[in-house]
Amino acid sequence: MSAPLMPTPLPPPYAGAGPDGVLRTYLVADDALAARLCRGAVLSRQVLGRQLGLAAVGVLAACAATLFAGDVAVTVAATIFMVVFMAFFGCLMVGTIMLVSRSRMRRLVPAGTPMSAEFTPLWIGHRVGATYSVIPLERFDRVVAGPTVVMLCTRRRPVVLLPRELVPPQVIADYESRYGRSGRPGR
Repeated sequence: MSAPLMPTPLPPPYAGAGPDGVLRTYLVADDALAARLCRGAVLSRQVLGRQLGLAAVGVLAACAATLFAGDVAVTVAATIFMVVFMAFFGCLMVGTIMLVSRSRMRRLVPAGTPMSAEFTPLWIGHRVGATYSVIPLERFDRVVAGPTVVMLCTRRRPVVLLPRELVPPQVIADYESRYGRSGRPGR
């Protein structure tokens, strides 16, 4: 006969939480907030790592293709060309993404927009203007806490993007203990 299952205790609320166990933060968006959110999301290690990986595959493919030509000078020239081309193409892509994302972010979070977040060890709630969402933390499989933004991701895609000043240090410490400094669970 096995022992009865004991219910798992609820985690304690974050330090500074109210009597209901919810830690609340607020801010009003300034002129630069949309640009900071966009820059933090687009230039995160997660996005840049993917782009660098694609560039490396392109350069390796070019090297392999020119090696079959048998001429060392052609291989070196093709490799240099591919590196320059991929660097140019990567900068062009990042610039385009930044431009499109920044204008979209400015429409979503114009200056003067009230923003708030609610944190418990089980869920996160966030408000941008009149839009409010509550999402259980178990839905996220990665949290990336950058210098300007905190991204809560599902399958490597950001679901929630918060300005760093909206996320208290004790919450970031909890996320780092859950997901590790790299942002992945269990690390």
